[in-house]
Amino acid sequence: MNITKFKIQNFRSLKEIEVTEFTSTTIFYGENNAGKSNILNALNLIFSRKPKLVSEDTLSQLENFYSGVLRSSQNSFYNNDTSQPIKFEVEIEILKSELSINTEIESLFKTGTSFKFAFSGSIKFVDFSELDYSEFKIETILKGKDVLYSNNTDISYFPSFDKKRSKQAQLEKAFTQLVDIFNDCVYVVGSDRDMHETTLLGEDVNYLSPKTFKKFLYSLYLSPKKFVLFEQINSVYSNPPFSFGTISFSDDNGKLEIMIKEKDIRLPIKYLGSGALQSLYIISSIICNKGKIVCLEELEQNLSPRKQFEILNKVQGMIKDPKLSLTQLIISSHSSVYAKPKLGTIYFLEKKDGKTTINSKETKKISKKMQGHLAPSQGEWDESQMKEIKRILKEEHDFE
Repeated sequence: MNITKFKIQNFRSLKEIEVTEFTSTTIFYGENNAGKSNILNALNLIFSRKPKLVSEDTLSQLENFYSGVLRSSQNSFYNNDTSQPIKFEVEIEILKSELSINTEIESLFKTGTSFKFAFSGSIKFVDFSELDYSEFKIETILKGKDVLYSNNTDISYFPSFDKKRSKQAQLEKAFTQLVDIFNDCVYVVGSDRDMHETTLLGEDVNYLSPKTFKKFLYSLYLSPKKFVLFEQINSVYSNPPFSFGTISFSDDNGKLEIMIKEKDIRLPIKYLGSGALQSLYIISSIICNKGKIVCLEELEQNLSPRKQFEILNKVQGMIKDPKLSLTQLIISSHSSVYAKPKLGTIYFLEKKDGKTTINSKETKKISKKMQGHLAPSQGEWDESQMKEIKRILKEEHDFE
């Protein structure tokens, strides 16, 4: 499963942007507040399960990704203008082997080993005095020219296949089974990865966040069923290119601490630096999350240039691991380490007058605009300073 195209209007700073090519690793590069994370969060929002509105002030449990409501959504509209809906289009290519195809619709998938699904929809603000929410709706899902789902005026399943609408009950089940793989298929590892103090006592936790991370990892370690996940995390973390050491735990005056042992030295992970802890959090998030498409905000945080390369290399290698479900990486970054087309497909983003713009894909020779963003101009530094800057760019960032 891979996102191949994306277009969105009126979402946060994304007045109107279109990305026409994604690859297994796609990097959105730009300064802070350029709108990079808005792209990642929009994709996550589209494919997250959503609740339904039960009454004016009551929502159901999370159901499916393609229809529902979004709470406290006013700030998600461009310039907070809720009079204009957010509109989006996403294309995803998926292997036939990844799909669960009911016998009712087998004829639609007879030929081909992969298919492109095109999702288009909208988010419309609903102004209720008691409840701030927006209506989210996928309006059409296409496979090539075949309409798999339509929700423009009323809902219909496979209308181009069931033209007389005589099998809608059976086809609804087939549709639900078919698109279940897209529920929560995009997962974002946010830039807020600061760990919190955690008490050793108390209930185990079954969800991962910076606040719960230490307890979550400890719960995996103690669980007979989930210990295999802890072993996977430990193996990735303790082997090249990281080789930080093996993971264990300790009780520090009632506080739970993650310990790292390298050779004969065992220390709390916090003594290795925040980069070591954040790398562990990223690896754990990827292994424990079932989403096939992982979005990483500011992967470079608190890591040296060399470690930035290493963690990207490690995560890219996880795409090929048959034990994991990961198929695609989408990264936001402002590190010059990742400003290299050989690492993936790169787009340069800028923000002007509150609106994010996206430049064409960077090729082997990156654009002058991006080049100017990476290094200071000659006039800003004296000759000796420029010589040192060029040396660092060449040695640490492989940048001429």
